Amino acid sequence: MAAAREHVEDQFRRFGQILPVRPLEALRDEIGRTAGIIAIIESEIDRTVTEDGGPVLVDTAGLHPAPAPLVSLHLAQRQQLVRAAEAAVRAGVETAMTDLHEAYQDRALDVAEMVAADLAAELGLDPNSPQVIGAVGRALARLDGGNADRPAIGGVA
Repeated sequence: MAAAREHVEDQFRRFGQILPVRPLEALRDEIGRTAGIIAIIESEIDRTVTEDGGPVLVDTAGLHPAPAPLVSLHLAQRQQLVRAAEAAVRAGVETAMTDLHEAYQDRALDVAEMVAADLAAELGLDPNSPQVIGAVGRALARLDGGNADRPAIGGVA
């Protein structure tokens, strides 16, 4: 029993806590992270220039010229992006995210319509009056992106 506990504690120290992961979200996040890393590498390549101002694409310091380390890293990350994107397409990530986005939008509109109808009835207004439509429109605009602490409708910031 003590050996099993020690093994689990060792695994936790070495690999960290096991976190719940949704595969579609993990693929989506991996694509975003990889694209971000590629943008950073491209920025660094643009900043690493030769005396004449061109990018350093080949490392000529050794006996055998080879791609510069940033260029090799850039290529590897682009290959990772392609693999992640292909996996995401096979898994239907974009379709699932689109469906989720549309479901959230539909739900938000349903709630807005119900609240507008209830308030209009209580206040004696026509639900299609400019006052009710304007209030609902302003509320939906705030919901859709006015709060930087929350993702927009559908979880997509």
